[in-house]
Order: sequence, then structure tokens, then C-alpha cells
Amino acid sequence: MNQKEKIVLYLLAIGVFILILNSFLFSGRNLRTAIQKLEDAEKKIDQSVKLIDSSKAEIDSIQKDIQHFKSYILDIQGRVEILDLEKRVNAQQFSLKKDSIRERLKVLYKEIELVGEDLPEIPVVSVHSSN
Repeated sequence: MNQKEKIVLYLLAIGVFILILNSFLFSGRNLRTAIQKLEDAEKKIDQSVKLIDSSKAEIDSIQKDIQHFKSYILDIQGRVEILDLEKRVNAQQFSLKKDSIRERLKVLYKEIELVGEDLPEIPVVSVHSSN
């Protein structure tokens, strides 16, 4: 081999060594960067999971409140229906009593008209006191 070929082979070997060295150095940095990005992503995912858990807890609490409110509304509706039915029953009873009272009044007025004609007139006497 001649001198030029040896120099070219040395240069080529040095170039390959530099490429291998460069590959280890820079790929390590890229790996560290990738690992750091993965760790950051993991932290963000953990924070998101905590936020989702917190939101689920709030939603569960709201659902319980809605169920409680629904029960309260159903109770109110039941009470209003009871009051309405009681009012209707009382109105119906009042109407029946009112009709019977009117009938009794008619009878009493007729009796008074018949009896009132036969009564003598009562004189009104005024009493004066002396001082």
C-alpha cells in the first residue's frame, strides 16, 4: 500500500470514529431530551387524572343533590295534591251543607210568614228615668 492509501484509510478510520463518537454523544442527549419530555408528559397525565377524579367527585355530589331535590319536589307535589283533594272534598261538603241550609231557610221563612200573621202587635213602651 502506498502512502496516500494509508493516509486515506487513517482519515477514513478517524472519520468513522468521529461519527461513532458523535452518535453516542448526541444520541445520548436526544435520549435524555426524549426521556425528559416523557417525564413531563407523565406529570401532565397524572395532573389530568387528579383533575378528572376531582371532577367526578363533584359530579357525584351534584347527582346526589339532584336526587335529594327530586325527592323534595315529589314530596311537595304529593302535599299539594293532598291539599287540593282536601279542598275539593271540603268544597263539595260545603256545597251540600249550603244547599241543605238554604232548604231549611226556605222552610223557616214560610213558617214565619204563616205564624207572623197571627201574632198580635206588641206595643213599645219607653221608660223615662227621673233624676
